[in-house]
Amino acid sequence: MAKIFEYVPEKEYRPVMQRVEACIEKINELVDEAIDFEWRYVGSANRYGFVFITRRINGNKGFDFDVNFYVKRPNDSEYWKAKYLRTEFYLAIQKVFKNLGYEDPEDRTSVIRVKFLDKRDRTIVHSIDFAIFQDIKNADGTLTEKYARKYDNGS
Repeated sequence: MAKIFEYVPEKEYRPVMQRVEACIEKINELVDEAIDFEWRYVGSANRYGFVFITRRINGNKGFDFDVNFYVKRPNDSEYWKAKYLRTEFYLAIQKVFKNLGYEDPEDRTSVIRVKFLDKRDRTIVHSIDFAIFQDIKNADGTLTEKYARKYDNGS
């Protein structure tokens, strides 16, 4: 059976990871200063503490990173509106990544995605998906981690 995927060499993905980390620092400076968040790589960039980044052999979508932003609630009795969080992060991501040659972000249902394209043939070299989460208090007082996501109806 022919291989469909290959591992991306560390010398190729590591500089991109470092750039993403520097960009996240800038995003932190640009979002509303009241928004406090932590972040981490998830998926192939942080699987059981190891990096297993792959891409399709001879594909046109490159490799990707998944980053989760974990937003802290303003206080125990309030939470951020999902639309507000998505707008704040979208604008910050747009400003930071556009200056580095990335395409405009895509505001997808669950993530904000940025793509870096090969200028010659317009294939995706790599992409980054940013998901936003915050803890929401349930009726029984327990906390549940929720996506700040967008629904088809625009809400």
